[in-house]
Amino acid sequence: MPALQLTELLMRLQVTAGLMVHSGAYLESVRPTATGWAMQRELRLYIPGPVVQMLKQLATPVVDYLNAALHGKTLTEEPLRRMLGVLKRLAYPGSNPRRFACQALAMGIPVIQLPGQVLQFGWGRHSRLFRSSISDGTNAVATAWAKDKRNSNALLRMARLPVPKQVSVTSLETALQGAEQIGYPVVLKPACLDQGLGVEADLRDESELRSAYSRSLKHSSDLILEKHMPGEDYRVYVVGGEMIAAAHRVPAHVVGDGASSIGMLVEAANAERLQTPRASSGTVAMALDAEAVELLARQGLSPTSRLPRGQKLRLRRSANTSRGGTSVDVTGQVHRDNVELCLRAAALLRLDIAGLDLLIPDIARSWREVGAAFCEVNAQPQMGGAHPWIFERILRRYVVGCGRVPSILVLSDGDPQCRLGLAILKALEQTGLVTALVADPSDSVLDSCRAALMNPGLGAIVVETDGSRWDRLGLPLDRFDLLVAHDWNPGSAARQAALALLPVHVSGLALLCKDSSDPGGMRTLQPELASAFGPRRVLTVSSAAALPAAVRNIVSELPSGG
Repeated sequence: MPALQLTELLMRLQVTAGLMVHSGAYLESVRPTATGWAMQRELRLYIPGPVVQMLKQLATPVVDYLNAALHGKTLTEEPLRRMLGVLKRLAYPGSNPRRFACQALAMGIPVIQLPGQVLQFGWGRHSRLFRSSISDGTNAVATAWAKDKRNSNALLRMARLPVPKQVSVTSLETALQGAEQIGYPVVLKPACLDQGLGVEADLRDESELRSAYSRSLKHSSDLILEKHMPGEDYRVYVVGGEMIAAAHRVPAHVVGDGASSIGMLVEAANAERLQTPRASSGTVAMALDAEAVELLARQGLSPTSRLPRGQKLRLRRSANTSRGGTSVDVTGQVHRDNVELCLRAAALLRLDIAGLDLLIPDIARSWREVGAAFCEVNAQPQMGGAHPWIFERILRRYVVGCGRVPSILVLSDGDPQCRLGLAILKALEQTGLVTALVADPSDSVLDSCRAALMNPGLGAIVVETDGSRWDRLGLPLDRFDLLVAHDWNPGSAARQAALALLPVHVSGLALLCKDSSDPGGMRTLQPELASAFGPRRVLTVSSAAALPAAVRNIVSELPSGG
């Protein structure tokens, strides 16, 4: 069975489930092993995944599936489907967390999953926290304002920024009265829901409002009614007081070909969406539901009607991508007056990251000339549909470098006093760094490392280990800046496997002590390290006493934030 095929399938299952996985799997060099009269090939696969135990469980049905395919047996996908269902329950909601995490990993920024759907990007003093697109710098008052559409509308109105007229709805009767008061067409929507849930726009008469009310009520009983504003729907992203992206949000629609029925056009459009490069588990299909049928009836059409070639037919009142809409990048087209307007709104709400929904006939023309209105301000906007690069832009603003603190791996034969690790720690603390030493030989070493890296004041981490458990547990960190080897004999098979991993996971130098008390081990290790790292990356010091100062000097030259 091809090992790389196993790797690819395991990766795809995690990605399909919406887990935060970056393409980083690799295959260790093949090791031939004599077994009786035959030679066996030993393969070591290293496959990233956020949940190690789940990945181990997933490997068995994947191997069985691929072996069945290899030998022409009947394929049973049910175990894979069950595992996929479990994986999906582990995924964070929305596409933002996965996209942020994958981009961070591609940039070399480590990611730690925390309770409450929170992601930590980076380590220690260079780390930042995000919950979807809400950062640790987002004002709680700002989030509350943006969450309630009544409050955000009232706040913007007080500041003399353009917003539609709005009334609260407590019943169908008050909705009908409100529509008479502000005049048709109107928009009915929940006061505190996101992603376009329950939004019914461009309602032109009492009949449409009655029908829309029953649909919106299924999502929330707390509803508001607004004056429908003419114009196109644009989403403008403001980050740190700067507009970094803008998108034209186009409602779900089909375009006639002169032959196909509307129903056939919808099926063809959905099939095409799934084949696009950015299609994912979050891709939303268009549907000919009650809302779509009502919009068809407005034009005297039905699902079986045929559209003339080139005619565009709208199937949704709102343009949210979560309801089948699409986004088109218009970042370079926004008029400077419209940019200023959006910056004022984001600053008013004290939002460091904001998605502002602006209704305007043409984003390239000034709102002062053509008119405009904010229909919503989002403190936790879903992003990336038209701007896959936006996650990198945001991470570069918030995370220093790669977000890492200096990390030192100390290989020793299990000194219970951790004398070398403590000496290195003391030398680093002399430079003013808050440091942590992890030297637990038990299975909790991974948890101990994570606990240290969660400390927002941490300035450096030292991990002391004999490496004998790496083949079972994996490395404590994905990358170390420096390797320090002292009194460590790589003679066992487990330690040889650990040694093979070091060049991949140590990005800096290997520091070796010349006067090791185990000369045989040192003589074995020095050529091994020189072979694995290359002679230019292996440095030696004259004595164990000189190691801490040498480490301190090397760490002082590392770039801040990795």
